[in-house]
Amino acid sequence: MLPLAFLSSVTLLPACSDSQPNQARDEFMLGCTQNAPEDMCACAYDKLAQQYSPQELAGFSKGKGDINRFYTSVAEAAMACRR
Repeated sequence: MLPLAFLSSVTLLPACSDSQPNQARDEFMLGCTQNAPEDMCACAYDKLAQQYSPQELAGFSKGKGDINRFYTSVAEAAMACRR
């Protein structure tokens, strides 16, 4: 049931500024690694970064954009990284 635990560990990230492009990744990793291995979390974030622009990821962190689509993407990334 790792994907469910993985998904539940990914909360909306606090807002990130353009001057701190790694903040979203750091906060994602902090939340993710509470329930999943670090390498899986890094893999998932890399997949998300390929799918979404830095501005979109920052928007999700502020509760903007299609959050349901983002969570679906997180779950898909988690499954792909388990393989």
